[in-house]
Amino acid sequence: MKITFLKAAYPDYIRAFYGQRPELASQPYRAQKEALSLDAFNYCGSWESLLPRHGWEAEEFQYNIPPLQQAWLRERKSSNHRFNSLESVALAQVRESRPDVLYFGSHDSHLLAAIRDEVPTIRFVVGPVGSAVPPSDVWAKLDLILSCAPETVARFRAEGLDAELFSHSFDTRVTNHLDPAKQNIDCSFVGQVCQGAEYHGDREGLLEHLVRCSVDLQIFSPSFRFGAYSETQLGLKRALYYVARGARGAGIPEGVLESTPLIKKVLRYPCAPKSAANTILKPNLRPAVFGLKMHDVVHSSRVSLNMHANSSPTHASNMRIFEATGNASCLLTDWKPNISELFTPDFEIVTYRNAEECCEKLRYLLDHPAYCDEIAHAGQRRCLSDHTHEIRIELFDQIVRSKLSSKLCATVSR
Repeated sequence: MKITFLKAAYPDYIRAFYGQRPELASQPYRAQKEALSLDAFNYCGSWESLLPRHGWEAEEFQYNIPPLQQAWLRERKSSNHRFNSLESVALAQVRESRPDVLYFGSHDSHLLAAIRDEVPTIRFVVGPVGSAVPPSDVWAKLDLILSCAPETVARFRAEGLDAELFSHSFDTRVTNHLDPAKQNIDCSFVGQVCQGAEYHGDREGLLEHLVRCSVDLQIFSPSFRFGAYSETQLGLKRALYYVARGARGAGIPEGVLESTPLIKKVLRYPCAPKSAANTILKPNLRPAVFGLKMHDVVHSSRVSLNMHANSSPTHASNMRIFEATGNASCLLTDWKPNISELFTPDFEIVTYRNAEECCEKLRYLLDHPAYCDEIAHAGQRRCLSDHTHEIRIELFDQIVRSKLSSKLCATVSR
């Protein structure tokens, strides 16, 4: 049976990856794909290497990476393949792949509809989503939704959609590329910190508290790139926003305001633009890291701090739990009712229930390095025994085969 993975990488990751390897964009498709796989970002390459052990023929496409997709087209000189858009290339790739099962890692329902229309071999479509569910009508068009978050699974099931829990896991390939002795960061947080963002409000507050407590915390985040130029742009947008609101309040006709593109745009803002980077956190911000660089930072951290997004109010589920433990960093994470199903608190990980407790436990861990190391290595043992890609792929195989079989039986019975 053949499965094709159509996935989209983070734009920040694409920029960083190719920015550090400018020569790669001109290389053959296979060379680019191998380089991406070796960087081990977001399961890249894992599916293709592990699923054949379970009787699958697997092929993966990262459809939103322009240099990669252009290389794929260059190597197919047929006039049937033209670069009209990244989506058109993705459609051509799935058409050529002719899978039985499609793993659709996009929120573009129009692309999925086009693929279903043009690739009749597809019998089943499965798609992933995390705790934060982007607004899209694609979910109702999937045969199965896989989510790491129990809250999301419950939500979709309540809506009458088929959803299953599929937890994140650790990519053991990265352990061959890290310095086993390197540990020169006291505490790190790796992830998004968007000021005022709906999903990161609690996270931002926790990090603010730790910075005010003067703990040694390094925050590796895309917010680092918002420097003086970005703040100047922000200031202009804020000024324009208040001018536009003042003009509207003064009675200037809406048609006049709407006729000016910039005014029209800022009038659509729900509130005055906020800084993308919290000024309190700025001294602790470091450039964002992805792939092996991210794993290296985590592995180099005595303590890895974790805080779930607001979209995960009741369950521990994010990828950082497994990245930290798998890399033998002591995980300090927010307590959730299900955390003991994944790791044993105070033995394999450390948990906190509020910002004050987090600060207190972080200080204790840093002041007691032997205890911190003991937790870290116990967490790694548990992660490598229960939470690796190899283990999750086996579960993926079982879920998809069972669902596909049930669908085919239902089709025959009709």
